[in-house]
Amino acid sequence: MALADADTASADTFEVDLAVGANVVKVKVTAEDSAATKTYTVTVTRQASTDATLSGLSLSGGTLSPNFSPTHTDYAGTVEGMVSRVTVTPVTNHPSATLEYLDADDMALADADTASADTFEVDLPVRANVVKVKVTAENGTATKTYTVTVTRQASNDGTLSGLSLSNGTLSPNFSPEHTSYAATVVDTVVRVTVTPATNHAGATVAYLDADDVPLADADTASADTFEVDLTVGANVVKVKVTAENGTATETYTVTITRQASNDATLSGLSLSDGTLSPAFSPEHTSYTATVVDTVVRVTVTPVTNHAGATLEYLDADDMALADADATSADTFEVDLPVRANVVK
Repeated sequence: MALADADTASADTFEVDLAVGANVVKVKVTAEDSAATKTYTVTVTRQASTDATLSGLSLSGGTLSPNFSPTHTDYAGTVEGMVSRVTVTPVTNHPSATLEYLDADDMALADADTASADTFEVDLPVRANVVKVKVTAENGTATKTYTVTVTRQASNDGTLSGLSLSNGTLSPNFSPEHTSYAATVVDTVVRVTVTPATNHAGATVAYLDADDVPLADADTASADTFEVDLTVGANVVKVKVTAENGTATETYTVTITRQASNDATLSGLSLSDGTLSPAFSPEHTSYTATVVDTVVRVTVTPVTNHAGATLEYLDADDMALADADATSADTFEVDLPVRANVVK
């Protein structure tokens, strides 16, 4: 088959493009009489390239150290904690050289971004990550390996992105930059769940009291939540966040005030002898009872509706009554002269 001149710009020369390997070029000479011919055959063997070097190497995050040079094969790079993946971009010096990506043990690395064949991406745990770029020359035998150690720094983010209580509202509204909050709950709320959200997944959380002593989780059945028992008054809960790097910290303080109960009612009232009239009701405050003459003392048994309420015993003049049975603090007894005896 006729060969085309690779250089059509000049009629004085004939150029042939050479593929790697044997290239046959036949020069057929035809005599002036157009009948006699002679063919000369030239087999030109183009050797495959032995160039296994790179002309460039870069990372999408971080800077190589030292600066790239084709003759230098060991590099280091550092990226911040927020960088979890980098794109490695090598450029072969010869277009027919091929590339492989290996780990520290010379095992093949998988491309973290399988959607694109044009780039090679590597996921970075927080540590030193070794990426080797092995270049194989066109001849299939010459190789050169460039090693890049990419260190992903641990995050120094010790902030929260959220903080809430199961009861009560934080004041002011939560902001990562603000570290002191207050909340108020009614007296019936004896426990709250504290829910912090770290801004960085690698940060850890500890719970402390006002004296920076670790708080115990009031609900040991669940590791997913942290609950705090509340006494009446101010309860300080500190949420200490430690960044992934183990050194940076931030402490958020929440003072939760549990209001005291305003319940001053009884849920029950009885006498050891005699029957109250009318029957007891928390809303009714005046009662009468009659006992026979042989009953010289009665035990008065009130039951507060709220456990935090306290009791006093008064006479008709609002003077404190003494317990007729001083040996027991669990009961209150009243001596009864023969008359109407008022016990408040």
